[in-house]
This record gives sequence, structure tokens and C-alpha cells, in this order.
Amino acid sequence: MTRCCAHILNLVVKDGLSEIASVIGEVREAVKYINHSEARRQSFSEVADKQNMKDGRLLIDCPTRWNSMYEMLSLALKFKDVIPEYALNETHFKHVPSYQDWENVEKVCKILKVFKMCTNIISGSHYPTANLYLIEVYKVKETLDEASESEDDFIRKMVKKMKEKFDKYWGECHLLMAIASVLDPRFKKWLIGQAYPILYTPVEAANNIKSVEDALDRMYKEYLEAHDALVREAARRGSEFSGGGTTTKSNENTSHGSGWDAYMQFVKNVDMEKPRESELKMYYDEGIYKVQGGMETFSALDWWNVHKFKYPVLSKMATDVLAVPVSTVASEATFSAGGRVIDPYRSNLAPETVEMLICGGDWIRQHYGLKSKTKVCFESLKNL
Repeated sequence: MTRCCAHILNLVVKDGLSEIASVIGEVREAVKYINHSEARRQSFSEVADKQNMKDGRLLIDCPTRWNSMYEMLSLALKFKDVIPEYALNETHFKHVPSYQDWENVEKVCKILKVFKMCTNIISGSHYPTANLYLIEVYKVKETLDEASESEDDFIRKMVKKMKEKFDKYWGECHLLMAIASVLDPRFKKWLIGQAYPILYTPVEAANNIKSVEDALDRMYKEYLEAHDALVREAARRGSEFSGGGTTTKSNENTSHGSGWDAYMQFVKNVDMEKPRESELKMYYDEGIYKVQGGMETFSALDWWNVHKFKYPVLSKMATDVLAVPVSTVASEATFSAGGRVIDPYRSNLAPETVEMLICGGDWIRQHYGLKSKTKVCFESLKNL
């Protein structure tokens, strides 16, 4: 069973944020004060305009969504020079973050940005995500390791809890996701060789890389056997169709004892011809596939579809592996720091009923182009 990777990232971030509430408190209070009324927002916008800062609006975070805190802090950073100017004309405004406060916020945002980008990528629903898991987790681990050596006590304290949670879930080798990354022609074996020494100790990294290679070989052999069995069955049925059954007078003289019958007899009595080298070895030897542009410019599934005649066995194996999602929740839910969706009053619903409600709501949102109108979706369900 593969854990929901987006949910694990959420747990990691939640543990870290519990340690920095006091560090970002002054910035949050400043944003809350300015957003308290339309008059204050307008006054702040006018001060921002004088400093050539257009669209001078701040966002307040939602306590149950950690990504909203990142958006609040990153946006407030852009207006850090505007807030002191605003305070000069606002006698009741007492929450002016210090230079050190802004330094702290900037360091927190640097870490949260990596988690936000990673979560957005691996919780996508319009492209395969299994092959993107390892490269994103590798970046997260690299960020945590770097932050753990920070000179700031609060950053080290924050990252310590995050690393403990990270190691708890990713201390084991996730074979499926590693195999998926190898079956991405952009990465092949390069990524596990690059990421595993960061994710594991040297001995663990070497053992896990060997485990991935062995697992790939075993999988390929299983798919090859299944493929050969299908080919033999197709050949057998073809020979029965061409040589069996009743024949008419018009073709008696041309079918029985013909050269084609001799060939079909040969096909039934010999094993299928094996390629001189495995598709897996051919795939490795070709090197990585170089792409221009960002991640969205390439689809691993499209690549395997184009190359399915060259790699008939490996392409089938790759499409099966790449079809596995690494996230089992909607992207907006991966940022939630709240409790479970099902409250105590609905906890007695049968699992099938819950699944139908969630799927129905998701389908309605998709049909009507809704993104966060959860209440509207469930109201629509009641009227069906």
C-alpha cells in the first residue's frame, strides 16, 4: 500500500508551524488590523500607491490552511516598507513588525515555498504524478537538511520537528515511486543515484538502489512472460482459424498441404523468438530524454505511447506504474490543517455512502466549473 504523499507533506508542515506561532505573530496582527475594515484597507492602499506599490491589498490567513499563511506572509513581505509609513498616520496601529520580524518571516517563507510547490505538483489530477514524487521529495529533504544547520534557533527548532515527521514516513524505500521515476525517460537511473544519497545514509542508499534495480528486473520478467503468453495465444487462435474447421471445395486444393500450413505448424511447435537484449537494457542504454522548458511541457505517458512499438513490454509496464496517483485527496484538501471531513454526526455513514457523496460532489464541481463551493455541491446532491 502506498501512503498519500500529499497528506504526509501536510503533516510535516503542521508539525513545523506549531513551533513558530510567536515568530510570525506580529506580522499576522498587522495584517489583521489593516484588513479589519474597508476604510483601513483603502488608507493602506493609498500609502502603497505613493510608493508605487500597486494593488496594495493584504491577505489574512485561514487558521486551518497552512498555504494561506504562506500566501499572507509572502504578500506582506512585499509591503514591508509600506506598513511603517501607514503606521505614521494611524495612531491606533501598534503592530509594526521589526526588521528582525521580517527577516524571520522571509526565512519561514523560503521553507514553506518548497512545500507548497511540491504539494501542488504531486497532487495534480491531469497528469501522472508517480514519476514526479521522488524528485520533489528529494528537494524537500535537501531544504530541511540545509535549514537544520541554520544559525537561527527558531528555524532549527521548526525544522527539527519537520525532519522527525519526514523520517518517520520516508525512512523506508518506496519502491513503487522509485520505479516510476526510473520509467520517466527524463530521469531513468540518474534520479535515484542523485536523490538516495540525500534521503538515506550511504549504506542504505546503496542497498535501496540495488533493491530498485532488482525490483525493476523482476517486474519486467513478469510482464515479459505475460506478453509472450498473449502472443502465443494469438498465434494459436490464428492457426486454428486458418487451418481448422470445414473447408469448401474452392479452397481445399489451396489450403491443405500449402506452404502456409507448414509455417503455422512451425509456429505452434517452436518457442517465440526472444530479442537479443531486453527492452529494459535498451531503455537504459539510450540515455536520458532531454526536454526543453518546464515540467508541464512533457508527458511521460505520451512518450511511452509514441514508443510502444519499440518497447511493447516495457511500455505496458510503464503505463501501469505511472497510473498510480501519489495523492488520494483533492489539492485544496492537502493544505488543510483542520480535522477530518466527516464530523461525529456523519461518522456512522457507510464507507460506500461517503465515497458516493465525495465523488458526486467532485463531479458536480467539475461539471459546473466550481472550485471551492463545497456547500453548493452538496446542496445540489440533495436535490438530485
